[in-house]
Amino acid sequence: MTRGQLAEWLAAAILTVAGYRIIKRNFSAPTGEIDIIAQKRSLLAFVEVRLRRGRSRVTGLESVDAAKQQRLIRTSQAFVQRYASYQNHKLRFDVLSFGLRDYRPHRGLTFRWTRNAFTPEQLP
Repeated sequence: MTRGQLAEWLAAAILTVAGYRIIKRNFSAPTGEIDIIAQKRSLLAFVEVRLRRGRSRVTGLESVDAAKQQRLIRTSQAFVQRYASYQNHKLRFDVLSFGLRDYRPHRGLTFRWTRNAFTPEQLP
């Protein structure tokens, strides 16, 4: 398992503990890919998972730039078109980022879940 896959697995576990049901992992469309799609009642959360090393100059949230946000939004639209039963759900875009201090397990792993990290209305 790669570090990225481990981060996605941990993100899914965090979402599940928080009461979300994982609908899809690594959903792909011509417009891009979404790491995790999770549901809680009538809310669909499209979650981008990021793993940053301790010396990273930008946070996981900062690394999701406007171009990546546009791809996530277009891909979420493709998901809702493909799975019509979700058309009346509220959509939210989250970033769940992990910080790895270094590669030794005892050094620790941190995480930050930014709910509503961006909205389609914020983009140009």
